[in-house]
Amino acid sequence: MLRRWPGSAGGQRAGYRMGVAQQAAKAPAVEAYYPGKGLGLPRTGRGSVASMGRRVGALFADWLLCSAIAFGLLSDRWWTIVIFAGEN
Repeated sequence: MLRRWPGSAGGQRAGYRMGVAQQAAKAPAVEAYYPGKGLGLPRTGRGSVASMGRRVGALFADWLLCSAIAFGLLSDRWWTIVIFAGEN
């Protein structure tokens, strides 16, 4: 005996379709792409890929520290690039 769902004329076939729709609704959503996902890194927190703003900020901070070292130790700002290159 076929089991009929309320409001359906297709019997079991309509019930099958409803089951698939319910399973799809319960399935976890596909996680969106984020930088570092391909490398297995976390989306946020420690170990995640830094944003472009943080990278530029870190570069600026490194440059300022190298300038301070060059001017403080050697009294010449042109040594900054040498110290910066040696740091990296």
